[in-house]
Formats: sequence, C-alpha cells, structure tokens
Amino acid sequence: MHTIRLALHIDLGTNGVDSDPNNPLSRSLRRLMLDGQPFSEISYCYFAHEDAMSSSMAGLRWVGVLVRSAGERIIFFPGFSITPTWIRTAQGKSPLMHRDFDLDHISLEKGSRRWHFTNPGSKRHYAGGFTTQLGSGQYLWFGMSVAEETILREVRKETIVVAQMPLSDSDRRVRSFVEANDRAAQHIILLSKDARQFSHKGFLHFAFVACPKGAPYYHGGNLGLPFGSPFLGESLPESLRQLPIRTHAVSLGTKVDIQITSMWLPGSLKTPVAFTTRSRK
Repeated sequence: MHTIRLALHIDLGTNGVDSDPNNPLSRSLRRLMLDGQPFSEISYCYFAHEDAMSSSMAGLRWVGVLVRSAGERIIFFPGFSITPTWIRTAQGKSPLMHRDFDLDHISLEKGSRRWHFTNPGSKRHYAGGFTTQLGSGQYLWFGMSVAEETILREVRKETIVVAQMPLSDSDRRVRSFVEANDRAAQHIILLSKDARQFSHKGFLHFAFVACPKGAPYYHGGNLGLPFGSPFLGESLPESLRQLPIRTHAVSLGTKVDIQITSMWLPGSLKTPVAFTTRSRK
C-alpha cells in the first residue's frame, strides 16, 4: 500500500490547519481514495451566523459533507468536533438501547426509503430508520439536533488528508481526489435572522429533506423535530408555529437536491447530538 498526504486549501474559515483524520472533508475524500470509486457529486456545507456574511467569514463551522456516490446513494459525513463512539436509540416507550459504534457517515439508501449509520471502512451498519414521504417526490431524511455550536467542528483554511491506496492505482485516485475537490460546491447554512428571538435558551436543529432537483422548498410541519425525545433537557412547546426557519438547497447533480432547513429550538439537549426519524416499525 502507498500512503498519500495532501493539503487542501479552503478560502473560507479561520487561519490554521485541521490535520485531524476525523474531520468530515478528510473522511469523505479518504473514502474516495480508499475505495477507488469516484463520487458523482460532492458539496461542503458550513454553518454561520448572519454577521459572518459581512466579515472575513471567520467562525464558520462544519455541518458536514454531502456526497452522491457512483452507486446513486446520498452520503452525509457529519462535521462534529467530537468523535461519536456509541449510538443510543429510543422508540416510543421502549427502554433505551445502547450500542458501541464508531460513526463515520450516514447513508440514504437507493430509493430514498431507508437510511443507516456506517462506521469507518464501511464494515458495520446500524439502521437509522425510514424516511417520511412528504409529497411531490420529497422525503424527510432525518432531523439532526445539536446541543451547542461547538459540537460542530470549526472550518480551517487548510485541511490535511492522509490515505492509503494501492501503489498501482495511486495516480488515478489522486486525480479523482483533485477533480472532486475542484468541482465541489460550498454552501453556507444560516439561521433566520430572528431565530434566537424566539427563545434565548435553545439548540440548533437541521432538517434534511431529499427531493428532485429544483423542487419547491418544503415548509410543512414535518421537520424531524424531537418531540417527546428522552434526549431533551426540557419538553418542546406543543406549538412552534411562529418558529423562524430558513431553508437552503444543496444540489447533488442534475437530479437530486438536499434541502437543509435550519432553526433554533427552545430548551436543551442531554446529549451532544440527537437524530430524529420515523420509527423502523
């Protein structure tokens, strides 16, 4: 095996180098080089405050990297500053289930009906659940709640990617890496400017909706909110109709968009991150 070390420059973000192999950019591109299978499309998604748009863009944080694979799966590499080592699931009034699991990425399966968690090297899967049909070819993938902004990794101007690959195929895979990065789109996910006025104390929530390219924004009530979740510090209010939201479409080629709707939910989380999805039953 041949070891390759590459430095990737990102114009946005703060000065410095992110050499942690767990950063989402390194994980996504390392998979490309390890598997030798080119991605059809790749997009980098960041989170920022409104005021960052008029500054030097310092303070950007990773939401994650979205990829459409050659096999037509949509893959999400979350941009956490922590390294998840377990999954705890709750379903209705059933007891919590705990499983040790090193999370690398999340896959929306072909057909957009199911999704699952995957560990590094794609050796283990853990079923996440079913998507929810929203009409017009749109599917709620999941809701992702984040306890604090610091759970999202800070974006640095330089990212180091280290990967192993067969020496005989290293040139082609490095070219694939460079091509993928050159065509990658960068998206900045913002909160509505009035989001924090709804509640001073709160946490971030992102709803991921898969849909045909160019579909109208989904602004219905099914945004993967963690109502009744045991991972909440306080219960959510019964009505959130006045909650400010903002939606951003991330295009993955000519056929698929992922709409990411951001919001600030009142209350707190007991865990760093919580995913909400339709029951597997």
